[in-house]
Amino acid sequence: MKTIFVVIILMSSYVCYSNERVINDWDVVYAKVSDIQSPKDADFLLIQDYLLNGRRDYLKWLNYEWYIPSKADGLRYDFRARNLKLGNNGEIDLELHKILFNDDPNYRDCCVVCYGSWNSSYTEKISRIKKYLKKCHFTGHFLYRLGGWPDVEGGSLTLIHVPYSFKLCMIREAYRLGYKNIIWIDSAVIPGEKFNAILRYLEEDGYFLIDHVTKVAAHDSPMVVEAFSLTEYERASIPQIQASLIGLNMENERTRLFFENSFEKMRKLKGFLSPRPEQVALGIVAHRLKMFPQLPYSEVFTEEGNVETMNHFYKLAR
Repeated sequence: MKTIFVVIILMSSYVCYSNERVINDWDVVYAKVSDIQSPKDADFLLIQDYLLNGRRDYLKWLNYEWYIPSKADGLRYDFRARNLKLGNNGEIDLELHKILFNDDPNYRDCCVVCYGSWNSSYTEKISRIKKYLKKCHFTGHFLYRLGGWPDVEGGSLTLIHVPYSFKLCMIREAYRLGYKNIIWIDSAVIPGEKFNAILRYLEEDGYFLIDHVTKVAAHDSPMVVEAFSLTEYERASIPQIQASLIGLNMENERTRLFFENSFEKMRKLKGFLSPRPEQVALGIVAHRLKMFPQLPYSEVFTEEGNVETMNHFYKLAR
């Protein structure tokens, strides 16, 4: 009987340890990286394999109930998170690309940032952003990455498992490099004629946020409710932030707190587990800091017209 009792204890311990490993298996993967702040191609391939094949049960919280139950449905955020391509044919681009629109490499007043994986035509979309930033007479820097990961030198590689974390990581990289006004732009966004009007908001309010109009309750999850201790009133009243275009003046104290709080929620994962990971979380953080969006989606974006036959046409319409 003693022998059986000991075996049961050992088996129980193993089960507990195994469950813990399943929950935190990204830590196991990151521990195998040769240098977390200076990884090699082989390290990225190791992480790539985890993203695609690892047990990532938490991704279920990114599903809509009404999505067609197809593993190949590119609209599903869980599908996108699992299939994020970090390299092109096994090669990783570790370079932070920088386009200067003012010929001053030491300029740090304003930058636009973007990240594109190798899943789709992101190279063409980023080239399109360059073109239209020039057309609208933007005078700052354009920082972007193709594949790899943002802010690796700052330690952000350990956040690659968090859905849509690349946005805040890219902003963090620009902030670490000393930029004051940082504008995140999705690769699908086409800067319009009044794009530079964002700078006025950054100087006057310290931020530029767009009201998605849709409330948090439409796309949150039990994990988000737990992470933020959301009340039913908050779920029904807090608007999501349209995360395609975000402007932050990092010299503004409240804006820095917004970024730090958002980054911390992202780091802890739970707050970013919903069908709209960043839009829901950023909306809650902004609301609690009384950072109310200046404009609704309908006054910022338009899908009218045809720009070089691209599928996504968003233009800042102010």
